[in-house]
Amino acid sequence: MAPLIGITTSSNNDGDFFLRRQYCSAVLRAGGIPIMLPPVSRPHAALGIIDAVILSGGGDIAPRLCGITDYDPMLLFEVSPERDEYELTLAELTYERNIPTLGICRGMQVMNCALGGSLHFHIDAHRQTLSREQPSHTVTLPSGTLLRGLIGEAELAVNSFHHQAVNIPSNALRVSARAEDGIIEALEAPDKAFYLGVQWHPEHMEGFAAEILFAALCAAAVRR
Repeated sequence: MAPLIGITTSSNNDGDFFLRRQYCSAVLRAGGIPIMLPPVSRPHAALGIIDAVILSGGGDIAPRLCGITDYDPMLLFEVSPERDEYELTLAELTYERNIPTLGICRGMQVMNCALGGSLHFHIDAHRQTLSREQPSHTVTLPSGTLLRGLIGEAELAVNSFHHQAVNIPSNALRVSARAEDGIIEALEAPDKAFYLGVQWHPEHMEGFAAEILFAALCAAAVRR
């Protein structure tokens, strides 16, 4: 039976929940069934019916929740206390319960903050002007990590659409990719079956290196 993959959602100024269809398409291609997870109930309820979670990209996490005390409020982008509370709890629960989890962009940052890590409030040169499917820089993948094992290469070309970034990684996570400038681009939990976050957006990219992440998530959901 195809695994049910819960995907967190964003919201607009009218309070409507939405999700880019590329997330759903990527899950379908990987053999899963996408289920949208709006932040309207307790995350515990969702975990009773789904087999894995994707923490999707979107707006900034509130600075006070991720170790940031000095920041320019004019640079804050689409902060949602409702979404922050839901996703931080969700990420902590999936870690504790060993539920396969893939974090994408904001999602990786949520995973890190949920487990005690911190963020940089703003970095330059990581929000590309190229179309979303085009890579704009490369990342290096250290040997011995889950991510390196999945990709099978030491270097990967990725896209980039963020201005916040991981500062201090959680003690529960290890770095599994860095950009040329040293910015952390992937984190994973070595003691979990599949708890992986990437800073780029594989749902918009084509080819094996993008599709394998969703395939591995679905495979981990089936094994569980």
